[in-house]
Amino acid sequence: LTPEIAESMRGLPSIAIGSCREKLDPKKGDITKIVDKLKDAAGVILIGGNDHLKNVEQVADEIKIQGLDVSVVGIPKSIDNDFYTVMHGFWSAVIYGRQIAARASIDPAKESGKAAVFECMGRKSGSLTLELSKSCLYPKAVIVPEKPVTIDDIINAADGQGVRNFFVSEGFSLSENDP
Repeated sequence: LTPEIAESMRGLPSIAIGSCREKLDPKKGDITKIVDKLKDAAGVILIGGNDHLKNVEQVADEIKIQGLDVSVVGIPKSIDNDFYTVMHGFWSAVIYGRQIAARASIDPAKESGKAAVFECMGRKSGSLTLELSKSCLYPKAVIVPEKPVTIDDIINAADGQGVRNFFVSEGFSLSENDP
């Protein structure tokens, strides 16, 4: 990664330099493979959420076991915005997600009978879902993990209020009162 390449990526989401949504498995040699690539490095900065920060510790431990002189830095990131500080990941997801939601939202006056469902990341937090929904100019329902909903709530939003845009957090749940 040269300074010129890094400068060309300014303002892009972090995916531009690589990403992994997969849990690493030390038993399959994933950590060893990473450390093998770092043998000639002076250091490495790894950014990630809870699972990946556990992997950062495993990488640091493996570096120590192999006796390498490589500094390891772990930077926490959360797309859920569930920390009391500014987090890497959340606001870049908001910026790009709002652009997508604004372009893909359904105008019920022009496209009757159609609906758009935006499934947003956020296991136990609806922050991203709420922020992305703000770019939709048409009637919408926002379904987040913080408030269980019923099937009737969803049907009533569609039938009674003309909602055709549904913003749903990946971790939402139906109410225990729902059959």
